[in-house]
Amino acid sequence: MAITWKFWGASDDLAYFARNGDVDEGSPGTFKLSNPEGEGLLITVAYAQGELNQGTWMVGVAQVDEGHDLPGWPVELGKSGDCDYSVELTITTPDGVTLEGFDNGMGA
Repeated sequence: MAITWKFWGASDDLAYFARNGDVDEGSPGTFKLSNPEGEGLLITVAYAQGELNQGTWMVGVAQVDEGHDLPGWPVELGKSGDCDYSVELTITTPDGVTLEGFDNGMGA
């Protein structure tokens, strides 16, 4: 069975993720999705504000390190259904993939 992960931001200080529809919130930052074999990717959720941006959220992906390619997991990017000024990243992974680094103050 596949797992559907979603990542987006809201307000100016909250990052959200959903795992198969179960939503949690925490601090913006960089998180790691990986399987037991070490395949994975990094997801960054950040509030972008400055000269070129009027206060919107950005979400991006990166390789775990230079020695690993991105896994072949389907990735979609679109506008968040929960926040008008955020994009939403959706990643579909196989079972066994876990999320690391999400800080919600509860050790998630």
